Amino acid sequence: MAYVLFYLPPEEGAELLGLAVRAGREVLAADFKLPERNLELPACLLARGLLGAWPGLWPGTRGGTALTAFLARGGLEGLVLRAGLHVSSRRPLLGGAAVLLGLNRGESVRTGAGA
Repeated sequence: MAYVLFYLPPEEGAELLGLAVRAGREVLAADFKLPERNLELPACLLARGLLGAWPGLWPGTRGGTALTAFLARGGLEGLVLRAGLHVSSRRPLLGGAAVLLGLNRGESVRTGAGA
C-alpha cells in the first residue's frame, strides 16, 4: 500500500490497514510522516510543496487539505497506532518525508538500514 492512506478519513484508513494485516501475515505500507529530525525537514517541506502544487490531486477544494489533516493526526504512524497494529520494520523514504513500515499483529520491532 503506497501513498493512498492520506486520502482516506482516519477511520477508513485504520480499517483498511487492519483488514490488510488480517488478510496477510505482514503488510508493507508507505506514506507521509512528520519530520523527526532537522535533517528530514527540507524533504518534508519539499514534498508538501510539490503535492500542494497540484490542486486536482486532492479530494477537497483546497490543495493539500488531505495531507495536512493526515499529518496533524500523526501521519502513517498515527494511523498505525489508531489501527492497533505493530511495526516490525521501518525504513525512511523520500529523504525522510515518508516512511515504509512493515506491519503485523506481533510485537517485534526493527529500525534502520541494518534491520
